[in-house]
Order: sequence, then C-alpha cells, then structure tokens
Amino acid sequence: MKISILLFILLSCNSTPKQEKEVKISDPNNCMCIEVFQPVCFKGKTYSNGCHAQCAGAKDSEIVMGECAN
Repeated sequence: MKISILLFILLSCNSTPKQEKEVKISDPNNCMCIEVFQPVCFKGKTYSNGCHAQCAGAKDSEIVMGECAN
C-alpha cells in the first residue's frame, strides 16, 4: 500500500503541465480577472484593477494607478 502511494506521488510530480489556451485580453467576453480592489484609471474611467482595464483595451503604459479624478 505504501509503495503504491509513493509511486503515485512520484508519477504525478513528473507529469508535464497542460498547455492553457491563449486568451485575447482585448475581448471582454474571454477576459477573466481576479476580484481584487486596486483601482486604476484608464481614459477617464475607474476600473477595480488593472486586469479589468486591460479587458477594456488598455495597455500597461496607459493605465494610471488610483481612481480617476473627477
């Protein structure tokens, strides 16, 4: 029993990870972001974090940290 468990652990550690599908960031329908509140400003609109701004089409250089000034 212990040998089979050890063998299972060794085999699972050596397996290669699956390739994930590439997601287009500019397409909001395929965009997945974590829900962490770190507000950023892009084109006068405040987004909850940089990922959501990138989903709206922002490039890193266009994102300003913090909420937009009104």
